[in-house]
Amino acid sequence: MAETPLEFPVDVDLIATATKKDRVLSRVRHYILVGWPSKVDDKHLHSYWLHRSELSLHEDCVLLGCRVVIPPELRIPSSSNTSRALHVLSTSRFSAKYGKIPFAKEIRERLRVLTSIR
Repeated sequence: MAETPLEFPVDVDLIATATKKDRVLSRVRHYILVGWPSKVDDKHLHSYWLHRSELSLHEDCVLLGCRVVIPPELRIPSSSNTSRALHVLSTSRFSAKYGKIPFAKEIRERLRVLTSIR
């Protein structure tokens, strides 16, 4: 979290607070701190479990590699501006490179909707 664009709508404290309140991300945070079980049965945690070696915490925010995992309550709706389209595209490229990521189905659907609007 070295740089924050001036128009960025959230800050580290807001992301950290939302991460702690989110049912799934709070459990991910817990597992990062104390260690992951040998398997997880919760379908919402499974994608995170697959990438457990790439997950870390920084200022109570979950990171996947060098990307911040934005809690669902802070995510921008798919009908917003071009910056959201760029976010979806970059996340989809990440998914293609590293395999299935959480919410991949949602991202593909949003990308389909955004490209049909053009």
